[in-house]
Amino acid sequence: MQTGFALQISMNGLSLSSTYALMAIGLTLVVGVLRVLNFAHGELLMVGAFNVWVIFAARDLPFPLALIAAMFFVAGIALAIERGLFRRTRGDPFRGFVISLGLLYILQVTALLIFGPREKSVPTAIPGQIEMLHTFVSIQRVVLVPVTFGVIAGVWIFLERTRLGRAVRACIQDAEAASLQGISRNTMCAIVMAMAGGLAGLAGGIISQTVKVGAYFGTAVIIKAFIVVIVGGMGSVGGTLVASLLFGFLDSTLTSLVNPRITILVDVLVLLVILAFRPRGLFGRD
Repeated sequence: MQTGFALQISMNGLSLSSTYALMAIGLTLVVGVLRVLNFAHGELLMVGAFNVWVIFAARDLPFPLALIAAMFFVAGIALAIERGLFRRTRGDPFRGFVISLGLLYILQVTALLIFGPREKSVPTAIPGQIEMLHTFVSIQRVVLVPVTFGVIAGVWIFLERTRLGRAVRACIQDAEAASLQGISRNTMCAIVMAMAGGLAGLAGGIISQTVKVGAYFGTAVIIKAFIVVIVGGMGSVGGTLVASLLFGFLDSTLTSLVNPRITILVDVLVLLVILAFRPRGLFGRD
């Protein structure tokens, strides 16, 4: 394999890994703290993508502003969902799951009514290419990948180095014991849901640079996000990062060397094999 081609696969792998991590970290935190399988998480990415389209493509405002606006807008929606719906079903995961399915269709139909059935294209925010090792790499990818990993590192530092982050991890490990230590479950759920929404908005905005945005944009995304979360281990942020890297480079390799149509098939097969030996995922707790 030529060095330039290997570099291209590696850059694609890093780009996919960072995007998968943004999609899945918020989802795994919601599963760990709220104990809800939020199938509407993909639609939150869709809302973020449409937000970027409206601000950047339709209004011609700066792309960074569109990303920041998408983060805060979707975080607000996620917080409202937690306060108005998921908080009322705490302790009953099945009701929370049913509510998330209802939200999925509500957000899809709302997007159809507002934006119509035709998919939208978001123009490239940072055009141009640079030559590296006899291959051309888009400047946008060179810029966005480090920024994305920087956001992920920020989330990691928050969870590992701050008092509030340690409280979130305590709720993931044992919510009842955390409550006995004076940690407010309501506060932690609100923080985690808002954080998950913000990350979903950012991920949706970044993904909108590579695919067309439509009302059903989130359906395929949520399947990939759940594969990453399950393989990494429900509620495990570290496991989610490892699984994101695994599937990012696997999908990049399959797309470049084999056939992009089989990536989801191979991903599911990897999921089944891992679950056969590690039923709780790579880093799931027994």
